[in-house]
Amino acid sequence: MAKRIVFRADASTEIGLGHVMRCLTLADELRARGADIAFICREHAGFLSRLITDRGYGLSVLPPPAGGQQGPADLAHGNWLGVSLEQEIAEVTALLQSGTEWLVTDHYAIDRRWQQAIRPLAKKIMVIDDLADRPHDCDLLLDQTLGRQEEEYARLTPPGTRLLLGSRYALLRPNFANGRAASLAWRQNHIRPERIVVSMGGVDRANFSARILDALAGCSEAALFHVTVILGPTAPWRDIVAEHAAKAPFPVELAIDPPDIAALLARSDLAVGGGGGGAWERCALGLPSVIVVMADNQVNGARQLEDAGASVTIGASDDLKQSLPAQIEKIVRDGMLPAMSKAAAAIVDGLGAPRVASEMESENWQ
Repeated sequence: MAKRIVFRADASTEIGLGHVMRCLTLADELRARGADIAFICREHAGFLSRLITDRGYGLSVLPPPAGGQQGPADLAHGNWLGVSLEQEIAEVTALLQSGTEWLVTDHYAIDRRWQQAIRPLAKKIMVIDDLADRPHDCDLLLDQTLGRQEEEYARLTPPGTRLLLGSRYALLRPNFANGRAASLAWRQNHIRPERIVVSMGGVDRANFSARILDALAGCSEAALFHVTVILGPTAPWRDIVAEHAAKAPFPVELAIDPPDIAALLARSDLAVGGGGGGAWERCALGLPSVIVVMADNQVNGARQLEDAGASVTIGASDDLKQSLPAQIEKIVRDGMLPAMSKAAAAIVDGLGAPRVASEMESENWQ
């Protein structure tokens, strides 16, 4: 009988799509190894159930929040839960089937209290996190943040918790590993940032994409640019971005929920993107980045990538019309692209999902 693995993650206009998407990547790898996969998600505004059901996974949808900001008030992202902790636990308990081998949580509003309450219903619990800001009761914890150290979780996890830390475990779809060699070979001969991809997350709630298009127009190299803007299926500013694209002094392609992001990134010279999960995708393909930090939880990862030489960083509060052209012109002036590409490729190899799945299958858990 196939082992049952259940994922608890949410997506919304506020939360974004990243948590669900990286869970889907791990789910795909586990299903290929014979696991029976199911998801539990709450019906937040901006959640698309087809992200999960179109891939053939069972989905149990929790009721939408009744209104207001609810959740554990002592957690930085507690309001992302949308309901009280007691209601959340009761609803999940009613849905979980007996015989769950692994329960995987990827949610900033879930901590030890939730896990302890649900633990009797699952043989093992895994946490996917990248904040290291709250305690957990879990058997396995994955944090793919570059440079994350075990001591950062020492007081947040029970003794004996297995920690998978660092970009070696970044959860990427197979096409990033498959396209890696060709991408690295191609960009050896492209030393000027002419093909630029703008990727500010699946939702881009603050509409950085339009602001970046305006800022790129101020670059001295702008006449050479061909820009592709990647937007998710629930991005709320698509029409506004299209208006800015039409006014740009360079050709702009809008890629709405593209089927193969890896192929699109592989034929780009430079990315302007956020510091979330997309940063690992770019690294796997050796794509240099200008990272625009959009949230506090991206600060550490962006700093680590910059320190490694894979990217340069712009703060969310900076004047993009000044800072972005200045960064790109410095990259051109100093001939930085080849070194940035090499540094990026050294950080992620695209094989994180198989490594995590193998840890979950390890005989040590039997």
